[in-house]
Amino acid sequence: MKMLVISDLHFGNKLERLDLVDNAFNYCVKNGINIILCAGDMIDSLSNRCKGEYNTIEKQETSELVEKKSKFIANIFYVSTTQEAEEKLEQIRKKYYDARHNCYAYRVIEDGNIIDRSSDDGEPSGTAGAPMLNILKKENLCNVLVIVTRYFGGILLGTGGLVRAYSQSTQDVICLLYTSDAADEEDSVD
Repeated sequence: MKMLVISDLHFGNKLERLDLVDNAFNYCVKNGINIILCAGDMIDSLSNRCKGEYNTIEKQETSELVEKKSKFIANIFYVSTTQEAEEKLEQIRKKYYDARHNCYAYRVIEDGNIIDRSSDDGEPSGTAGAPMLNILKKENLCNVLVIVTRYFGGILLGTGGLVRAYSQSTQDVICLLYTSDAADEEDSVD
């Protein structure tokens, strides 16, 4: 899902060029196209909008990690709105109703702005949602929701252990996407 917005246009006046770029941008947001490159005088018009290149995902994936008897289940989803992210979160809460925590992070492009949200869901502040969100940012992912569900195993992990476990769970589920995409490409070549 990629798009190139060429802002170095040489027709009409600046307002006409701004209108063209604005329409193209809105089309991308509406249709889930997440990669936008801007240059020249148009970059100023998009100062609060998504600038640069962003990645997204096309399918859902799940991974599991066990750390000192605690079970961490990571789910990653494509979402196009904050409402869709909240709905997926509610579905996971219902699915894992007996879990201690459902921590999450998401980045969504809405109305031309990136909305970042995360939650520790009862874990010590800054040990789950923020590290997960940092990974999404580092991977340059948008329109993505990651939820890591924790079943407590009876052994306290400490704040450092929690950060490592939630971070590792998030990285593992993202790696699964990349490896399954690579496997799909190999299958299509054969």
